[in-house]
Amino acid sequence: MKKTLFCLFIALVCLLTVAGCTGGEREDTAKSGYEIEFSLEENTLNCRQTVDFVNVYSDGLREIKFNLYMNAYAEDAVDKAYATPLKTYGGTEITALKINGNDASFTLSENKLSFSVPVDSLKLGDRAEIYMEYTVTLPECDLRTGYSDGYYNLSNFYPQIAVYGEEGFLSDAYSAVGDPILSDVADFSVKATFDEHLVAATPALGTETIAEGKKTISIRAENIRDFAMVLSDKFLCETVSDENLTVYYFHDGNEESAERASLALDVLKTFSSVFGDYPYDTFTVASTPFAEEGMEFSGLVYIDNLTTDFEKTLIHETAHQWWYNLVGNDNVREGWLDEGLTTFSTAYYYSLKGDEETFTEEIKSIRRSYALYERSQKLRGDKGALNINVDIYSCTDYQYGMLAYNKSCLLFADLYEKAGKEKFEKALSYYVDDNRFRRADSTSLADAFGKAMNCDVTGIIDGWLSDKAVVTTFA
Repeated sequence: MKKTLFCLFIALVCLLTVAGCTGGEREDTAKSGYEIEFSLEENTLNCRQTVDFVNVYSDGLREIKFNLYMNAYAEDAVDKAYATPLKTYGGTEITALKINGNDASFTLSENKLSFSVPVDSLKLGDRAEIYMEYTVTLPECDLRTGYSDGYYNLSNFYPQIAVYGEEGFLSDAYSAVGDPILSDVADFSVKATFDEHLVAATPALGTETIAEGKKTISIRAENIRDFAMVLSDKFLCETVSDENLTVYYFHDGNEESAERASLALDVLKTFSSVFGDYPYDTFTVASTPFAEEGMEFSGLVYIDNLTTDFEKTLIHETAHQWWYNLVGNDNVREGWLDEGLTTFSTAYYYSLKGDEETFTEEIKSIRRSYALYERSQKLRGDKGALNINVDIYSCTDYQYGMLAYNKSCLLFADLYEKAGKEKFEKALSYYVDDNRFRRADSTSLADAFGKAMNCDVTGIIDGWLSDKAVVTTFA
């Protein structure tokens, strides 16, 4: 996710008046499958979903947990997806549930953000088919999911298999700060029906039919962490292709659409040449109302249609196709892993294109911004607010930006200086190869850099994660 971070002096003054603010488990890819069919009627999704669940988690598994992220948009939500009141609110109501063809019950969590389904003891490798029917009420808002000004942002609207940790399925609260959504890769088949005037921006190509004023699209997407799409009757589409890769840029008539689509293609090719191949044959950029600058999903990104810096936002969200998508991580507890590396990659793109001056200035700007934050925390006597290795619930939005984005970016800049270009890029290629379609953690990162640099870098990384790395003195 791309956020706008301010380092003006007034931000320092404001910050001085407010209170200050465990690693993801590496595992094999979960190859469960989702079949989702829904129709959109005004602000309601009527859905049917079948999940082919594969137990790769624990021998003797007796329950399967699903996240209901849409309930974070309810007016009475305990853990809210929004920081300010919405125009209208949303949520999910499950109306039918079957396990292997038999009616089944479920237990809703206290905060209504997940439900558990009991199953007969599943051995490793066993499968279970979970069928459900549910209704989603879309909120009127410009967030990850909702409708606004003729646009429908549709992400995480479906019940989603919870991520499995050392002690079972995780039950993380939602948060308007950071990224509270965790998911493993799966295969998706989606069939969506909506008004024929709407145009769909989707992460993969599919088929389309129109009958009786309704348009139906069918999409198959494999090895993705989540499914997202955007619908609008305002969309035009700019397409650019190169060999086996096609970029689709959906916009409302922007005069620079051809240049923007070409930029997206160039960023994908540039990062592929260094980090490893982009894993899909299409990439979709959707300009849509969005409260933040941008948001990443597998094979598709939101870019706020009022963004003041389309280029850097696009580069940032495209870099997330490697850092979050191809290599996942626990973004609740180690959000710095993907956001810091993505922020560094955004600046590094310019170096890869031969523009060392912009690369250097970007890192200097981030260092100055973070140094201002660091000084303010020291004036307040809050050294704990310099620790990157905290969960998203322990920070304000501003603190999270400074730590997970800026300070973490400086960690990678430090590794780049110490390793040199060749070994740094080799480390990132190791990081991708060793964790492709899995979830990495700080140990995975240290292993990759240790292998490339032929030394133990754990101390360097741990120093930056704590309050020991000081930026102020050399900013």
